[in-house]
Parts: sequence; structure tokens; C-alpha cells
Amino acid sequence: MEMKITILVLILGVSLMAAAIEWKATVGQEGRLRWEHGVENANSIRWERDKRQIAYWADGTFKLEPGYNLTSGESWTTLVINNVTKDDAGNYTCQANIIFGPPEATGRVAGHLQVEGDGDEDNHPGTNLGSLSHGTQLPTTDLSSYGNTLNLCDRTDQKTRTTYHTLQEMEMKITILVLILGVSLMAAAIEWKATVGQEGRLRWEHGVENANSIRWERDKRQIAYWADGTFKLEPGYNLTSGESWTTLVINNVTKDDAGNYTCQANIIFGPPEATGRVAGHLQVEDARLPDSGSTVHGSLFTGLLMGGGALLLVTLLQP
Repeated sequence: MEMKITILVLILGVSLMAAAIEWKATVGQEGRLRWEHGVENANSIRWERDKRQIAYWADGTFKLEPGYNLTSGESWTTLVINNVTKDDAGNYTCQANIIFGPPEATGRVAGHLQVEGDGDEDNHPGTNLGSLSHGTQLPTTDLSSYGNTLNLCDRTDQKTRTTYHTLQEMEMKITILVLILGVSLMAAAIEWKATVGQEGRLRWEHGVENANSIRWERDKRQIAYWADGTFKLEPGYNLTSGESWTTLVINNVTKDDAGNYTCQANIIFGPPEATGRVAGHLQVEDARLPDSGSTVHGSLFTGLLMGGGALLLVTLLQP
């Protein structure tokens, strides 16, 4: 029951972190996509637009695509679009985390940028009203014959806009659902088993190829982790890892080792999707005494003896 509640809290927590944001910007002006991620002193920020990297870490350096700027504080970040165009409208995602930090020190957001205006308001031809004298009659055009056509075009344009916004909303909802389901799958529980007095092995196939950061915790107590640029391991434990798996080894299992364990695997300076998390429970069993041949033989002898005695008793009781 406790394990299920833990998993549910993890899923709900990440679902809230992945909630959508609606940003707005105007064509020809500066656009600012601000997000309060809440991860204090985050030292890794990654912005993407429709899975295209905009602001990100790569090869140990921070890179920023042309036309963008980035400002960040202790618990917030803002992606700045220098000169907004219609093409800037779309879906944006961001991840903020602390490198070598705990698994919970990670935030993700998905949002949509709505761009208003067409940028050519000053380019429409028209009459210079300032040059007209009082009483001048403006030229008019009889549009009565075109009324039905104009109304039809206006209704068609409204339907097109409505359909476009509906598709955008559906795309946004699908994006959020995929994020939530993806993180929910990553947070799925595992059940490990170990025996008192023996070596315990908690293996997890995280699927993050060439992960260079592994962090194991037991009831929020750090066991194997990076800190101050070095990898640290608590006494009584060992760690083995491969390209897409990791195993926490308990050298000598005791009853106290039973409990909830979590692990995070990721690639430092890697993309947001190159992160895996798992929560699991270790069940510890008592050592079983091996069955001896004498016990089996003794039980068989006892059974035969009782059966023979019962048969003899029935024979004696017969008239």
C-alpha cells in the first residue's frame, strides 16, 4: 500500500510539473517565455521548440540558437525571442535541473506560444485623412452586390480559425498526455527480493545508453551518488553498471535493508528524454534451512510405522 501511494505521488508530482503554459507575443516585438520552475540554483537549462533545440548544453558548453536570448534566476528562466514572427508560434518545452543533484531537483514544462498581429499594419494602402479639407466627400464603393460573398468569406475564415485553434489545443493536450504517460512509465515500481545473510542485488534496466550519472537512494537517504565532482558510495554497498543498466549490491543483507529504493540514471548535459527514474521495494526473507535426507527418510519411516500400526489394529478388532 505504501509503495502504491509513493508511486501515485511521484506520478501526480511530475504531472503537475508538466502542466501546460500559454504564452503570448506580438509580431515585430520582443517575445518572452517565462517559467517559474522552482528548482533553486538550477545549473542546467534546456529549451526546445517542437523537439528542435534552442538553448542547451552540449560538449561542455552552453549553446544558444541565433535570434534568441536567455535570462535566468534562482528559480526561474525566460527564453527571449528577439523579433517575433508568425513562424515562432508553436509548442515549447523546457527542463531545469541541478547537475549531480537529487532526482526531485528536476522540473519540466510544456507550453504553447500564441503570436498575435500580422506585422504589416503600417503597409496597408489607404487615404491620407490628414490631407482632406472639411467637407470633402470620400469616394465610396457600392458593395451591396458583394454582401453575400463577403459574409460567406467571413464565415469561412472564422471556421478556419476555429479549426486551427482546435487542432492546436488537441496537439497541446496530446503532448502533455505523452509527457505524463512517459514519466509514469519511468516511475513504475519494481519488486526486488533478497535473503538475510546473503548478497542482495537490485538490478534496473534503465535504458539510458551510456548514462554517466547514477544515483541510488533508500528512503531519501543517499547510497550511491555524485557530490563535489566525485562518486560516493556508502559502506556496505557496491555498484555495477553497464550501457543501459545498473545494479546496487548489498554486501550482507539484514532485515533492516528492507524498504523503498529509488534510482535515477541520466546523461550529464544530455537531452531531457535521456533520463530514467525508478522506484521499487526490497523484500527481505529469512534464510531457509536446507532439507536433509535424514528428515525425508525419517518422515517416510514414521508414515510406514503409523500405517502398519493402523492395519494391525484393524486386524485385531475384527471378529
